[in-house]
Amino acid sequence: MSKAKFELFKAPALKTRETRTKKSVRKKTLIVCEGTVTEPTYFKDMVKDLKISNMDVVIEPGKHSNPTAVVQTAIDMYESDKTFELIYCLIDTDEFGKQIADAEKKLKDHVFSRRKKTEVGDKYPTAKILRSNPCIEVWFLLHYVNLRRTFVKNKKSASINCKEHLKSEYLPDYSERYDGLYMRIKSHGSKAVKNAESLNNWIKEEKAPNPWTQIDELYSDLQGLSFKNK
Repeated sequence: MSKAKFELFKAPALKTRETRTKKSVRKKTLIVCEGTVTEPTYFKDMVKDLKISNMDVVIEPGKHSNPTAVVQTAIDMYESDKTFELIYCLIDTDEFGKQIADAEKKLKDHVFSRRKKTEVGDKYPTAKILRSNPCIEVWFLLHYVNLRRTFVKNKKSASINCKEHLKSEYLPDYSERYDGLYMRIKSHGSKAVKNAESLNNWIKEEKAPNPWTQIDELYSDLQGLSFKNK
């Protein structure tokens, strides 16, 4: 029998179950924000849009709007739960001075309890502070422009000057209680990540005091938790 005829009688290969859903390796995340409205609303809208369970990402404002209170809130929430594997403390640096160093020391010195034995993943949480200088509005600006300017304190704080620049140049209706900000700017998210990296490199080279932000790290982490592209 010829090879061609023989192949007619070969049994078809069994199909692999390509449609089987893979188990997620997402880390349960706690995000504690200095702001009580802007940041929580922005990140809650992002989590909802990415279809991430609010059991996997918990977003909470600090008990008070200052760096040490944000860190203490994160510590208290973890120690009363012990299931979080990743903890982010979001802090604006403008006007806080020494409190930033105090907050960093508080987080560094705290000995986190071991995570609950029933939880998969690392035995202890990873906790970090993500700073925006002078404020988180730098991150929002980066959705539109690769910043190459500083915001200095004059008659107004650097933070207020940054917010007014965002409003005057890109988002005329912006306020700290802006509803729907994430959906408004989400199409520029990848651009913002690239601009943040570029800006931070520029700041180091120019030794400028601001602006810069580390929010791109959290943004990228949350995007990686999305189940949209299973």
